[in-house]
This record gives sequence, structure tokens and C-alpha cells, in this order.
Amino acid sequence: MNRWNMFKRIIQDCHNHKGVIFGGAVRDVYLREYNERLYFEKYGDRRIDTVEFKDRLIVPKDIDCALLAVDYDKLMKTLQKKYYIQYQFEADANYLLDIPNENYHFYRYTLLELHESPVVIQLDLIVQLNGVKVITPFVHFDFDVNSLLWSKHSIRVNPNAIPILAPLYGIYNNTCMQDSMVYSILLDHIVSKNATICTPVKKRINKMKRYGWKIHHKYETIQIQNVPYDGVCVLCQDKIDGDHSTFLCKCAHICMPCLVSHYNVLTKCTICTKIIDPYKLKNDVQMYSTIHLTPQSGMSIRVQDFIFTFLHLESVD
Repeated sequence: MNRWNMFKRIIQDCHNHKGVIFGGAVRDVYLREYNERLYFEKYGDRRIDTVEFKDRLIVPKDIDCALLAVDYDKLMKTLQKKYYIQYQFEADANYLLDIPNENYHFYRYTLLELHESPVVIQLDLIVQLNGVKVITPFVHFDFDVNSLLWSKHSIRVNPNAIPILAPLYGIYNNTCMQDSMVYSILLDHIVSKNATICTPVKKRINKMKRYGWKIHHKYETIQIQNVPYDGVCVLCQDKIDGDHSTFLCKCAHICMPCLVSHYNVLTKCTICTKIIDPYKLKNDVQMYSTIHLTPQSGMSIRVQDFIFTFLHLESVD
């Protein structure tokens, strides 16, 4: 209970200083409150020793918060009055991809509150140096369930995540209902503890599995394959042998060396000129690199083996 109370106070302080909470803390708080409601509906306010609705007891161990520089100084002064604080220079920057360093600073703190058993919570702060409103710059997510933003007044899906999540959820029409549909599906994923991979990071996958999450990957979103293709690469014009990729339009095939070397400059199909999603290509390349660079054997894994692995990830160590 001490940890939960400390967690809530830190969240309140962040919100009072116009901070926006993101990542696993938002996910876990929603999961906790959902299970608390189910518990109360069944047992009322009685204290029942049961493993049922065990997620009502979840307390996140860390908090990720984005806020303005002017509010950052005020927040730290507030926190210093309440907790012992240790500054940690190095931070896990998996969620900081493609964020220009000149616009943001990153800080990690360990907050300690003394009790009979001391309570420690980690606080990661992304401080926006310019502007008068917090702008969430994140364009990469490890899992769909980590893309919520929690301000003082609302919980919503990060707007930058909508174009990424909508196709994963089978929502292809950009209508006024798109945001609401993505939000609804995402909350369903949280309460059922089913996470969909957006950017594969083995460390994060294993961590989620330890916490009882089922991990899914929409394998049809990756265009890399090794089905025999009797043709040449659209870029280098060499005969394709082995793994290769194609764009969503299916007009052209590209060999893996060319895709790895040039994915960041490919903006449209070279044949039909249809616009290409650069983050989609980057995700494919990162995914390909993740499954092919195996430190144990140094050998490549066939793409169909990779698909099988991700489809059955909940049963894989």
C-alpha cells in the first residue's frame, strides 16, 4: 500500500506541473482500476483473500513523464521536499528513437520514501526545451498497449500512434471514427493482457511475458520473405536469390542488401509511385535484423520460422 500511495502522489505532482504520463505506467493503472472495479462488483468492499482479479494489486515500478522545461524545475523542487532523490545519468532510450536531441533533455531519477520497508520508484523525465505546450514526439512504440498518454484531464491514444495502430487493427478507412475505434481496441487489449508488437525488442518482449502478457505480431505487416522469385531487384537489377521484400502495392521486389542500405530514402514505389510509409520500412528492417542476428549461433533464421516463432511467442522462452 505504501508503494501505491507513493506512486499516486508522484503522478499527481507530475500532473499538477502539466506533465503527460506515457508508457507502461498508464497501461498498468488502467489494468489495475479495471480489475478493482470487477473485484468490487463481485465482493463489494470486503477484503477477500483470493487470486481472482490479481491485477487489481499492480503497482508500476517506474513512471515516464514528458513536460516543459519551465515546469520541470518546479516539479523537482516539489519532489525534493517529499523524497530522497538520486540522479541517474544513463536512461533506457528505446522509446526515444528519432527525437532530435536539441529539442529535448532526458533525465532519470530514483525516488526513495522511508518506511519499515523503504519504497523506491524510478522517474524518467523527457523535458521539452521549447514551446508553451507539451508536444509528444514519439513515433516508435514497442507494444500497442504502451501508446497511451495520461494528462491531468484525460487518457488518450498518442496521436502519432494512430497511423501505426490503425492498420494493425484492420482499420484502413481514415474516418472520424478511427481514433475512437483504435482507442476501444487498445483498451480491450490491455484488459485482456494481449499486446501487439510494433517494434520488436527482445528484452521488452521477455519482460512483458514475465508479467503474464500474451504477445502477438501481425506478421502480415512485414513484407520480407524468401519465397522463390524469378526476377531482379528493382534497385540494383541483380537477380534476387534468398530473402527479399516488396512494397504494399506489390509492384516491385527489392533484395535485402538494397532494402537495408536504402530503406531510409525510399519514399514511393519506383513503378506505380505510390507513397511508402518510411516507418513501415524501418520497422521491417529492424525486425529482420532482430531475427537474423542471433548471437548464439551467428546463423540466419528463415523468415517463415520467424513468423512461426512470433505467432507462438507466448509458449517460447
